[in-house]
Amino acid sequence: MVLVGACAEPRTSDDAGSLPVRDTGVIEDASTPDDDAQPAEHDAAREDASTPACDEDSDCDDGLFCNGVEHCDSYEGARYCNSPWERPCGLAPCDEAADRCCVDEDHDGYPAAGCTVPDVRIDCDDTDYQVHPLRAEPCGGRDEDCDPETFGYDGDADYDGHARTDCCQEALDGTVRCGDDCDDDDGATYPGAAERCDARDDDCDAAIDEGLASSAETWVADCDVDGFGDRTRGVLACGPPAGAGPPTCPWGYWSYDGEPDCDDDAYDVHPSGDEWTCDGRDDDCDGAIDRTEIDRDGDGFVGFACDSTHDCDDGDPSVRPGAIELCNDRDDDCDPSTIDDADGDGHAGIDAVCAGGSLPRDDCDDRRYETHPGGFERCNGLDDDCDGSIDGTSAYCFARDATRTECRDGQCFELACRDGRGLCLDPDHCTTDTANDEAHCGDCGTRCTSSACVMGACGAFDALALTSAGTIALVGGEPLLVGVSGATRTGDIASLAARAIGGGARACVAWSNDRVTCPRDSALVPGTVEVGAAEGFACARTGAGRVWCWGTGATGELGDGALHPAPSGPFAVAGLEDARAIAVGARSTCALRASGGVACWGHGHFGTLGDGTTAIAPAPVAAALTGSALAIAAGDWHVCAIDDARRVWCWGSNARGQLGLGAPGGTRTTPQLVSSIEDAVAIAAAGESTCAVRASGALVCWGANDSGQLGDGTRVDRATPVVVDETIASVWMGRAHACSRSTSGVVTCWGENDDGRLGDGTTTDALRPTVLDYTP
Repeated sequence: MVLVGACAEPRTSDDAGSLPVRDTGVIEDASTPDDDAQPAEHDAAREDASTPACDEDSDCDDGLFCNGVEHCDSYEGARYCNSPWERPCGLAPCDEAADRCCVDEDHDGYPAAGCTVPDVRIDCDDTDYQVHPLRAEPCGGRDEDCDPETFGYDGDADYDGHARTDCCQEALDGTVRCGDDCDDDDGATYPGAAERCDARDDDCDAAIDEGLASSAETWVADCDVDGFGDRTRGVLACGPPAGAGPPTCPWGYWSYDGEPDCDDDAYDVHPSGDEWTCDGRDDDCDGAIDRTEIDRDGDGFVGFACDSTHDCDDGDPSVRPGAIELCNDRDDDCDPSTIDDADGDGHAGIDAVCAGGSLPRDDCDDRRYETHPGGFERCNGLDDDCDGSIDGTSAYCFARDATRTECRDGQCFELACRDGRGLCLDPDHCTTDTANDEAHCGDCGTRCTSSACVMGACGAFDALALTSAGTIALVGGEPLLVGVSGATRTGDIASLAARAIGGGARACVAWSNDRVTCPRDSALVPGTVEVGAAEGFACARTGAGRVWCWGTGATGELGDGALHPAPSGPFAVAGLEDARAIAVGARSTCALRASGGVACWGHGHFGTLGDGTTAIAPAPVAAALTGSALAIAAGDWHVCAIDDARRVWCWGSNARGQLGLGAPGGTRTTPQLVSSIEDAVAIAAAGESTCAVRASGALVCWGANDSGQLGDGTRVDRATPVVVDETIASVWMGRAHACSRSTSGVVTCWGENDDGRLGDGTTTDALRPTVLDYTP
């Protein structure tokens, strides 16, 4: 397009920029005049006296169609040519040679035939929007991509550039063309491919292995891959196999053409097969069904035959069909029905068909190994020793809970019971647990009306304290150390009753004279009702709600607001006068307050203080617990609490999954919800493990389990609670073992048992709960 300027008076430089500017969108070529009608440039054009003027639009026509119609515009009395406001074809291709817009009737973006615009693809069917040059053409049907040489994107499965023979296409003129790949599953098979030695038509010319030099060896199909081939399944005469299996069985191999396989579908049938079984087959391809053998021992019978006439021991001429059966624990006549010692107990049956030999013929029941002369007489209604007498008063009765038994009519009757068992419910069997049955406590008919029955005494059991050194039971005000030989008395103050015992790293006892004693230290704390101890310090709670701590407090463990690098105390914990419970960890302590809040002090390593930090707190800080707490428990570096909605919250270290969050690892500096528990009634923790009792009586545990302290029958750590028992009322935990009391008063323990702390009379770890014996 040529831009024609107005022939008005030249304007001065002061007039520049006074006209409104409009962006016409025309892309200019540097070799042509300015077509975008920018006012400043028009000013310059009007200053050129040689620029022609215009009177009407036709004066501005540049003779081109596709760039639109030029206009003759006026401004301040001068007329000048302006560029087109819009292109005639919009976004459609424009045919400059024909002065027309290319037609796209189906609106697929491609013009119909007749459009001569360079580099524009032409639609071969402008009446169908699904037909255009970039159409993804399926196999079969019409030409949808306007290319008669293609056959569809799904017609060439092996991507060798050749469509399969059943993939055909009809062009617009009715011509039909089909693919030429005779095997569209093999990318090396197509017209013009190199012919290989593989018994296939690789170049699709209907000839197999043509033009290949013949080899001195012939290979045949081996479909059962037993090393022997079958010529009827395929022959390869042009050389060794090329790697592919025979066309008749692609899963098979090619084998050298030697002895033919008489059954190429059975890998155990071939010329080298073993004719051992009576299967009605020619297993060795020798033309004979089943095998025959020679008579090796010369007794007139072959060693194998498919009937009962074969020799069952062809190496011994005295063993053969029809031989005399001797009483010698051997089948001399090759007749299984006449075996003399059927149960293998060294005695032939009294009715055995045998004579002589080394075995006595005196077994009264040759079907039972336990029955023979000299056998052990059991109370079972049988003559075990073949003496003609069944059972008798001396017959053995197995009775785990009885000390005296009697055998009558093949049944055992228990006459006296061991300690802890009784004949209360069944007069013939020691089924009553008199050690724990509240209706028969210690003896039949002795009922505990207001307390549990523990080890045969009503109300004798008070509490347990589990430590890293063992198990302490408080029974009738006396602390007893549980060991492999039972419970022994402990304590260093004679003739005094113990008010409370506490576990943790050490066992502490609060005595009736107000002194609390622990290994390596003691303190005078009047009114103590609860005590707990770590390796370097201990704390005691009084009935008035005060907490006193003593020992080493270098990181605030004593809670009085100061640090005590050397053993000191006892000191009253600062600002704490309403404590209802305490939980002592490795380097910190938490207290449950009457308000339901939890206050913690000491070393906040791993977030054990629950206040969102890992700092040291020499005086109590409030744990960020949601709701009010009902109970608390502490392990070495984690703390758990039950809130007033009976949910369990835990915080601190989660290295072994002790927080119950579903996965081990990391720390939590604020309380986290154990989502699977909503009815907790009791909580216990120690080391890196935690247990809780639910309202249903179910005991669930989680965390470290290397000693079996979770009681689930394994040594596998658990990051989510697992059920241990279903009838539990309370639970205690040590670092590597745990104990619980059932709703009926039975006390059981499990976990590490090196020193007999589980009270089961052994030093073997228990992965499941076992009854605790703390009888002094």
